[in-house]
Amino acid sequence: STSVQDALQAAFAHSIASSCGVGEASIVDLYGHNASVTVNSDGELSAFVLAGTGHTAAELQSRLSSTAFQMAIVDAAAAILASGPSNVAGRMTLGAASVGMERFSPLPSTSDASAVTKTGITTSMGFAGDSAAAA
Repeated sequence: STSVQDALQAAFAHSIASSCGVGEASIVDLYGHNASVTVNSDGELSAFVLAGTGHTAAELQSRLSSTAFQMAIVDAAAAILASGPSNVAGRMTLGAASVGMERFSPLPSTSDASAVTKTGITTSMGFAGDSAAAA
């Protein structure tokens, strides 16, 4: 449902922000929405960590590849999905984080054609589970 998806996106953004040592507003989805991530139909998470973190891409890669971060993501999802109709949380796995420097240009949304360009660090990781539960 939409509320579950929104809760997952906010929880994932919180986990990324905590691991990167930035405020949640510094985590944006592909459309530029603060404190959110984009989750595609395959369960892949994509987000930008906006510039000004004080960390290099290599440092962020290390933080987002840590066991602690991976556990935070899985725990956040498990807490939200545990109340669902099936035990999706027990079947979740987390893929490797991919971090790189690139200029952030939000995807145009249907409601906002005037997007602002920001510079940031992008992070993308796979999240495998029951994609129907996350959609």
